[in-house]
Parts: sequence; C-alpha cells; structure tokens
Amino acid sequence: MGVVGMGILITAYSFIAAVIGAGFASGQEILSFFVVYGKWGGLGIALSAVLFGGFVYLILNACLIFKTDDYGKLSEILLNEKIRKLSDILIAVFMLC
Repeated sequence: MGVVGMGILITAYSFIAAVIGAGFASGQEILSFFVVYGKWGGLGIALSAVLFGGFVYLILNACLIFKTDDYGKLSEILLNEKIRKLSDILIAVFMLC
C-alpha cells in the first residue's frame, strides 16, 4: 500500500473515531436519537448517514481542490472573516459542551 492508500486509511479511521466514538459504540446515541421513533428512526439513520457522507465528501473534495490539509487555511479560502470568526467561536463552544 502506497502513501496515498495510507492517507485514505488514516482519514477514514479519523472520521470513524470522531463520529462513532463513545456514544455510537455504546449504542446510547442510536437508542436516544433513532430507535425510540420506530420505523421513522430507520429513515433518520439513513438520512444522517447520507448527510454526513455528503458533508465529508464536500470537505475532502475542497481539500483536494485547494491543496490543503489545514482547517485554518481551508476556512480562510471558503469563508469570509466574519463567518470564519463565528464558526471558530461555535466550534469552541461545542467543544466545551
């Protein structure tokens, strides 16, 4: 496996660790957010998987197009200064929560 293959694996494993993490691994998030709604919960699972996959595709594609692997550089390219500052504040708040 070459350098590109290793990069793909590292990226994939990073997303799995970030999304699945402790909540999905224990099953509590799935139970809390999806299972309690019965059949509609299956639709919720499918919709969240499609939305997350689409978001990941867009971000990784933007990283390839702009040849960057740094969040700060990508946000400078894609967002104006006010929205970038708001985004950084929201990220910090969510991290603290």
